[in-house]
This record gives sequence, C-alpha cells and structure tokens, in this order.
Amino acid sequence: MVPIASVFASLPVSLAGLGVREAVYLMLFQMMGIDRDDAVALGLLFFAVTMFAGLTGALAFITTDLPSRSDPAA
Repeated sequence: MVPIASVFASLPVSLAGLGVREAVYLMLFQMMGIDRDDAVALGLLFFAVTMFAGLTGALAFITTDLPSRSDPAA
C-alpha cells in the first residue's frame, strides 16, 4: 500500500502530498475492513515519520562545516 500511496502523494496537487496520501490510505484500508479513523491516523503517522527522518538529515547538513574554496586539500 505504501508504494501506491506514495505515487499518488507525489502528484503535484497538494503540499507534500497531504490529504492525497490519507485519501489513498483511507480507500485502500477500507477495502480491507479497517476503520476510517485508523486509516487516516496511519497516513498521518507515515507522514510524520518521513518528515522526522528528513529533518534529521537537514540538521546534519546545517551543522556540518563546508570546506573553503581556497583549501587545496579539498
């Protein structure tokens, strides 16, 4: 289900796929008999985990010193 939801979330119709991803999870999980609230919660949880993982990489990028252009070793 994740690849299917990711394809739809990558379409440029919303900011970061919010709403689109949850609608796809809702549709797919309801076919399996899972409750509507649980399906939306799983979609939002997946978004939160993905954003947190991306922000940890951004933190490492911000705190890393870049080599200067005049440094011959770089």
